Amino acid sequence: MESQPHHPDAFLRGPPYAILLLRRDYPALSFLEALVGLLAAEPAREARLSEERPGWKHGRFDKVLEKLWIHGGALVISRRCQPGHDHWRESYVDPERQKQQQLGSHAPLRRN
Repeated sequence: MESQPHHPDAFLRGPPYAILLLRRDYPALSFLEALVGLLAAEPAREARLSEERPGWKHGRFDKVLEKLWIHGGALVISRRCQPGHDHWRESYVDPERQKQQQLGSHAPLRRN
């Protein structure tokens, strides 16, 4: 039996992979809000904040902190974190929707 030609990146095109990418790159808003809730006016070390979220999957803390920093919800200076501005949610949600459309997944995703 002859098989169909296999494109090297065919696995990248399927919806399950797109969902994994979206979840990896854009953690649920609830994760960002949880981390913002840990930030205090006095800067805290990343390591201490990471220890306070032991149930998060490997790498999730780093991705959540990265998104907060990019969108202004956290200030990170010399691996010390403190709250940023309150308008980070709007700038975070818009790129998430755009990424979802780019990946071709127009249906709402269930978040874990």
